[in-house]
Amino acid sequence: MQIIVLIPIVIAFFNPGIGSVIFIVVSALLELWIILANLSKIKVKNEDNKYTPKEVEVIERYRLFFQYPTASRIISPMLSAIQLSAFILVPWLLFKGLYIQAVIIGANYFVASQLAVILNPQFFLHDNLDKGKIKDPIQLLRFKQDMNAIDSALEKQANKALRDDVKNHGKEAQDISLESVGIHDIEKQIFRQNELEEMETIVHDYAKVQESVSQDIPTKYPLLVYPESLLPYPKEKIRKALNDGIQYTQDEETRILLKGALDFLQGFINDKEANKRNSEILSNPGYREALNKNVKSND
Repeated sequence: MQIIVLIPIVIAFFNPGIGSVIFIVVSALLELWIILANLSKIKVKNEDNKYTPKEVEVIERYRLFFQYPTASRIISPMLSAIQLSAFILVPWLLFKGLYIQAVIIGANYFVASQLAVILNPQFFLHDNLDKGKIKDPIQLLRFKQDMNAIDSALEKQANKALRDDVKNHGKEAQDISLESVGIHDIEKQIFRQNELEEMETIVHDYAKVQESVSQDIPTKYPLLVYPESLLPYPKEKIRKALNDGIQYTQDEETRILLKGALDFLQGFINDKEANKRNSEILSNPGYREALNKNVKSND
């Protein structure tokens, strides 16, 4: 999809006037579509209180990401390409004396960056936190709360989709008769159904632990590493269940959600090491002060 952005850039090097105008028009149309789509409000159907208040908040705030996860992940790199293009086109257009186009493209860098975050907040939050880009304790705490709420909400959506898949295949297995297939095939189908049910149970139990851990991140696990003893099954068994789910499901959005759960699993490490790392930041007076302020503001 980035080719849509690259073509005007190439044209701009041969014909700066026409190429820059095409680039501005393409960028404006794409960004206008995102802005208009993001204006539509959604109300989360929180049946059986499946989502926490924080999860409901992030789902409604990043509605495009949750409603159209695949499309969002495709379009987000296009916005990143638009941002990077500013570093190429602005100096070139200034050199050619096209100041108006250069200013518009330069200013659009900041617009594209904000829209990219809206489309794929999970990537940008993880990127900022994993690379230690956030230094302010209060902002760090908010970023972590948002990131874990997004991860947890995606995990719950993945579990629901996976359960629906299992139920559908279970019904198909019940419809198989001796007249249509052989005994060996029936045995294989029953075995496959049992495998699916076990996989769904493992993923479901793991999701409950993930949700509980996510809620405790600000007060217990600020460095996003967690004691491995909290897991309901051995780490490798959970990883296998998630990988099987990724391979089994034919739904691309469910596959993406399960990959997110697999990434979260990497945070479970040796208990002693996890407690040591977390205690380092928990003992920091600045972090404790930021945490207390955040709790008071929420109250």
